[in-house]
Amino acid sequence: MDQLQRQQQIEALIEVALLTSKDLAVRLAEIIAYLQKQEHLAALGALQGTEEPFRLLQITLSHAARIT
Repeated sequence: MDQLQRQQQIEALIEVALLTSKDLAVRLAEIIAYLQKQEHLAALGALQGTEEPFRLLQITLSHAARIT
């Protein structure tokens, strides 16, 4: 893989990581808001489904680290 291809692949991975992180940040903000309102069931509902984005973020960053 030449340097340009490597750079393009890293940029694409970082873009995925940024989008995933922003989505997770929104979800965490929702959870915090629910907890502040003592709405524990709603907080639990907002927490469900965050496992996959965290896994995607981990895989994406691990791959980017291997390339560099």
